[in-house]
Amino acid sequence: MSKEIQLHGGTITSFVDYNELLENFTCGNADMDVFLKEKAVGLTNSSETGTSGFFNDEDELVGFYSLSAAKIEIQNGYDSKTFANLSESAAYLASNVSYPAIKLDFFAVNEKHQRKHYGSAMLKRIFVGLYLTQMIANVGFVALILDATPEAVEFYEQLGFEYLHRDLEKDSRILDTYPMFIRMDTIKAIAEFIGVPDDPYNY
Repeated sequence: MSKEIQLHGGTITSFVDYNELLENFTCGNADMDVFLKEKAVGLTNSSETGTSGFFNDEDELVGFYSLSAAKIEIQNGYDSKTFANLSESAAYLASNVSYPAIKLDFFAVNEKHQRKHYGSAMLKRIFVGLYLTQMIANVGFVALILDATPEAVEFYEQLGFEYLHRDLEKDSRILDTYPMFIRMDTIKAIAEFIGVPDDPYNY
């Protein structure tokens, strides 16, 4: 049985040795590396997105993520059927129908720590954080959304994400990114299975 991965996180603006931490960080995606090293602090300070880092027991920066407020728009019959349990989902032809969501803008693991299950551990911590946000602040949002690169689609599917806007299982086109989402009900179930910390304000 593999050892459970222990991670601790922090907002990027609280990193004490920011430049030193990032000097050797690369996830293999140039756009994500540039965002982390050149844009993340400014956008976090302006509240346009919130970027946090994850550290292992050796205090190495193993990965990071950025979250922002967003919305899911009902664009077609596939979306309407997918969100049939939500109010007004069938009215998309007559009016604009959208629901509040959280967007995972960036999500990356340091190359030296990839394929070691850090990615799934990081995402599960995000799930618990979103669960706590709803529980503590009583903020309404129906899903976590993201645009997955082709090589990441299977990873997100294994964690409960579904396709957004079209049934890509039946669509053979190769896209640059694949819109995906995971329902808040699914996030809650995963978070409750993992366990909510005794002191959620110190999570």
